[in-house]
Amino acid sequence: MHVNLNKGLKNKIIYGLLLLFLVVTASNCGNGKKEISEVRSSMLVRVDSLWGYLNQVRGRFIFKLDEFEKRRSLMEKEIIRSNFIDGSQLNEEQKMAFIEYERIHRLYKALGPKYKNSVLQGENSYYSIKGLETQVKKGFYDKNVSKFLLEYNSIKSDLLLCRKTTFDVTDRLKGMETLFMRVDKDVLAILDELVPEKD
Repeated sequence: MHVNLNKGLKNKIIYGLLLLFLVVTASNCGNGKKEISEVRSSMLVRVDSLWGYLNQVRGRFIFKLDEFEKRRSLMEKEIIRSNFIDGSQLNEEQKMAFIEYERIHRLYKALGPKYKNSVLQGENSYYSIKGLETQVKKGFYDKNVSKFLLEYNSIKSDLLLCRKTTFDVTDRLKGMETLFMRVDKDVLAILDELVPEKD
């Protein structure tokens, strides 16, 4: 009996130690999951900041993608038509209208492609952010935060450059919009009077 009691005591001790081991292991696994969850949450906060930058950029896209290319093309046609006008036929106000028209044309020629490029860069940033967010949610960076930071910083750098260019370009284009509407109307009226288009 004495031997059985020791054997039973040994089994209880072993069972108790095994139970203690399982509890400690489960506790450590829970903490690991909690740490991973906190790391992933922190990464998602950074991804959200990228979405914020992108929304600022997209909020500036108030013109159609090829709008300035179309305007520039039409303006070139009208500038060629204006070459058939004798300068003596124009008063000072009309001459100023043509000078402004040519200035706007040069601006569109310079800024139109930049605007289009900004829109395309914004779309590229969208897909980069979406891909990063998906990888974070799937746990791709859970054990490699430095790799996440490299990708995040690369996207952020590109996005901030896009934002700077977009703000500069759209501010200048919006500033010309009212002038374009007025001058375009004036120039077309002068051209229709002095150099009517043949049907």
